[in-house]
Amino acid sequence: MNIGYFLKKIRNDKSLTLNEVARNTNVTASLISQIENEKIYPSINSLESILHYYGIELSDFFEQVEKRNFLFTKRDCASKIESAPEGVSLFDVNPLMYYYGAQLFRIEVAAGNSFEIRKQPVNIVESCNEMRFIYMVCGKVSIEIGNEKFDMTDDDILFLKPFLKAFVTNCFNGIAKLVLSGKNISLG
Repeated sequence: MNIGYFLKKIRNDKSLTLNEVARNTNVTASLISQIENEKIYPSINSLESILHYYGIELSDFFEQVEKRNFLFTKRDCASKIESAPEGVSLFDVNPLMYYYGAQLFRIEVAAGNSFEIRKQPVNIVESCNEMRFIYMVCGKVSIEIGNEKFDMTDDDILFLKPFLKAFVTNCFNGIAKLVLSGKNISLG
């Protein structure tokens, strides 16, 4: 089991130093280094303390470690998010995707309905190169970003910066299905 590898990856992804983690967890930097370099396994208390500081539940961490080579989610197992706008069904495809650097949502939009993909505040945009994408699975939608309009049909893909908001309208007589990827996604 690559516990140390994943702890180091999480720490590096969060741009934290060993000393920062040590100060906030009561685990020495030396011990954290030994754990991350697979020299020793952490005690449950040390592991819980480190994961708590990272905001990760112990069970979620081990689920991630066990499925490190792939993630598979059956359609019926995706978590439905209740805060979606009227006429829109939003599913978190796999919450563990967040630990791999993105969120992935399946969106189903009823005929004639629309929603907004809210812009991410500039202060939390991690990189100027970061992009979101919208993949059109089936149906037809119109997407407006500022003065630009994109008509999307099956298998079209649109990439956009996270500091842009987008208005999505179903122009199809049936349900339009999309996949949305990015970080800190919020719909209105």
